[in-house]
Amino acid sequence: MGGIIGRMFFSFGIVVAFAVVISLLVAFTLDPMLSSIWPDPEHQPGYQKPTRRGLIMSSVDWFNNQLARLEVFYSKAIVWALDHKKTVMATGAASFALAISLYGLLGGEMMPEFDRGDLRVTFKTEPGASLSATRAKAIEVEEIVSTRLDGTPNPEIEVYFSTIGTGMLGSINEGQTYIKLSDGKRRHSRQIRRELRDRLAAIPGIEVGIGEVQDMGGSDSPIEIAILHPDRRVIEQVEPHVRAVFEQTSGVVDIFSTRDSGRPEVRLEIDRKRASDLGVSPMAVANVVRPMVDGIDVAKFEDISGEQYNVRLRLADQGRATASQLAALTVPSTKKDADDNNIKIKISNIATFEEGLAPARLERRRMQSQITLRANKEGKTLNEVTAELNQAIDRLKADGVIPHDVTVGAEGTAKHQEEALGYMIQAILLAVFFIFFVLSSQFESFKLPFVIMLTIPLSMVGMVLMLLVMGNSSSMMTQIGFIMLMGLVTKNGVLLADRALQMMREDGLPRRQALIEAGKTRLRPILMTSLAVIGGMLPLFLAIGSGAEMRAPMARAVIGGIMTSTVLTLIVIPVFFEIVDGFSFKGKKKKH
Repeated sequence: MGGIIGRMFFSFGIVVAFAVVISLLVAFTLDPMLSSIWPDPEHQPGYQKPTRRGLIMSSVDWFNNQLARLEVFYSKAIVWALDHKKTVMATGAASFALAISLYGLLGGEMMPEFDRGDLRVTFKTEPGASLSATRAKAIEVEEIVSTRLDGTPNPEIEVYFSTIGTGMLGSINEGQTYIKLSDGKRRHSRQIRRELRDRLAAIPGIEVGIGEVQDMGGSDSPIEIAILHPDRRVIEQVEPHVRAVFEQTSGVVDIFSTRDSGRPEVRLEIDRKRASDLGVSPMAVANVVRPMVDGIDVAKFEDISGEQYNVRLRLADQGRATASQLAALTVPSTKKDADDNNIKIKISNIATFEEGLAPARLERRRMQSQITLRANKEGKTLNEVTAELNQAIDRLKADGVIPHDVTVGAEGTAKHQEEALGYMIQAILLAVFFIFFVLSSQFESFKLPFVIMLTIPLSMVGMVLMLLVMGNSSSMMTQIGFIMLMGLVTKNGVLLADRALQMMREDGLPRRQALIEAGKTRLRPILMTSLAVIGGMLPLFLAIGSGAEMRAPMARAVIGGIMTSTVLTLIVIPVFFEIVDGFSFKGKKKKH
């Protein structure tokens, strides 16, 4: 598998494969040896059951009695199910259809939203703002972050610090404030984030947003839409329409655009004809203006430690504050005066100064200009938000608001999620193929694997219902859980079908009688393995411990699928077994 999900699945697959191999070796070697050394006293000759039992053994006896009653009830349930095949199969099909219909209500995320213990505030001051102005806004942000509404110190914040202009594309009007939340008893980071967002919105003169710090690098904003076109003026015309879509979509907050509205600048426009008549070249003008405005390195200074520093010479701020001061500068001409000296020409005689705006940063991708809009989400899943955005953008394209040659597409987390879905489908198809291949070789049949693999769709209804009840969305972790579920639930069908087939082939029992007897004898192993899986997943299910919220959806998907699969398998599999085994590949009904 490729992409991010492939990297995660690789370690997961290695761990599971080694664990299964080791457990297989233990089952073939250690378990038989221990069984020979520690026999069960109740199965030894001459064993007499004591009249008084301890609490533990009394509990075991009670549990065994309940299982015996359940076996009797299950035998009757199998008989009823075999007599009402259409009802049972319709129920199984309805449960699968219910799972498919409810799956859309889950929404989707790349990774589950959980309390990471840290937040990041991103802010942007007005274009052309100085470093000191941005620093003043950063101090205002830190004051809000570090205090409560009443002005007292916030005990939920452990550490915070701000940076300005960092990163490859950073500028002095952009900054970030990292927030480390305390480890003790506090509110969920979601509640803290919402409160801080409302308070930070009151700071004038800045665009501000707050979100979780992403684990996989890249932008902290999960929603990214890129606008591409060879002509930058075209995407600058499209950007306001796409931004309006962001603002009108519910669940979208903290909208940022990489479109630079421009920094104030003064352009020097040289009248080339007039300059040529006066004997002044554009290069001569540049050689005079640039050192005065930008400065020039004239020497090096070395301190006592041997560290060297450039000495830069330029006009003082008060000498280059206005265009009129620069216009008064003189440039040497190639023409001579009466004394054979070069004539001094004022810049104002050969050039004009025009004030305007210029972008401080230009984005390009695939040899095209690009503007990216980023945003956070609140109250909705990533799939729900991106679906609404894509629908609105498609309507703008259909109405001609966005030209058809302009590319508008998802980037960042949303794009990774689309790629992960494709890889996940490949993984599921491969898993189905390998399961079918192994079962076909084990049972020497191409029909019985279909019976056993029916447990996979039967498990989906429990998985979806459990995620809905617990308030989890579909994510990479639930998808990993579903892959695990495919291997776990098929063992129920294997236990049942294998025993029924053995009784039919070796004991010569009729198919129906073999199914009833197999159900009675395999009920306990099926319940034991299912309860063992549920018990092992229970700590993850309860999300106990730091970061457990991220792994909890996987356990909840597995437990929900195991519960419904176990119940439905015990009823549906015998019915489907009898239906499938009763027909040959030529469609002729077999008689037993």
